[in-house]
Amino acid sequence: MLNVTNEDFRTTGSASPPRARSSAMIATTPLSSSSSHACALGRCRLFRNLPTDRLELLGEPETFTLKRGASLSWEADEDRHIYLIEHGMVKLTAAPSDSNKETILAILGEGELFGRIPLANEQGGSSHAVAMEETTILRIDAAGMERLLDSMPDLANRIIRMIGRRLRRLETRVSHLLFKDARQRVAFILLELMHEWGSAHSTGGNLLDLRITHQDIANLTGLTRETVSVTLADFDLNELIATQGRRLIVMNPKDLRDVMTGT
Repeated sequence: MLNVTNEDFRTTGSASPPRARSSAMIATTPLSSSSSHACALGRCRLFRNLPTDRLELLGEPETFTLKRGASLSWEADEDRHIYLIEHGMVKLTAAPSDSNKETILAILGEGELFGRIPLANEQGGSSHAVAMEETTILRIDAAGMERLLDSMPDLANRIIRMIGRRLRRLETRVSHLLFKDARQRVAFILLELMHEWGSAHSTGGNLLDLRITHQDIANLTGLTRETVSVTLADFDLNELIATQGRRLIVMNPKDLRDVMTGT
């Protein structure tokens, strides 16, 4: 079963999705033609430059848009689909059944996959994604992805490398959660985000090209929001970071790295 919470949801079709006070079953709409879905898939980094006849092996994907803050959840052992981000950004989250505290497992952007990825051989469990900005997602039947991967081993290798990078980032973050203090954890996450989402800024720093809240950083580091806010204020005071609206700028990566390593 696939559900979307928050009313900030729309499909690309003309019909309006069912609306409810807190949640609604997704009623997605297939893209209108093979040429249009091939065009949409071709804009994603993962499928860029693939021949149209290969993209058509995926079948007819469905597309929907989530506004910032809207969430999507699915049961891994029931849902035979994968999800591809065409535009935008999501955070994959998890929360223990006996806790309201959220943990961010990964932040994913354009061209990245989540859901029941065939190569990952996912079994059981449930997953949850939250849009960090307005995000367009393609829902692809897993059988179609398997057909494409069977015909293109190089693409399978590309996906394996993508999953491997994601796992390595998670393993590194877990080691910091276990063995580092609050300042080191926050410094590590800022440098990781700079590596993934940073771009040169006129100040000479690196602008983090995503809207991330203090609570998001807390959920990435296992800290409280209050601790993160105090730590960021200290980093700002010492000119390690700066802010531009709701975005962060890493001003001094070298000194921030020294904080991370405790040197």
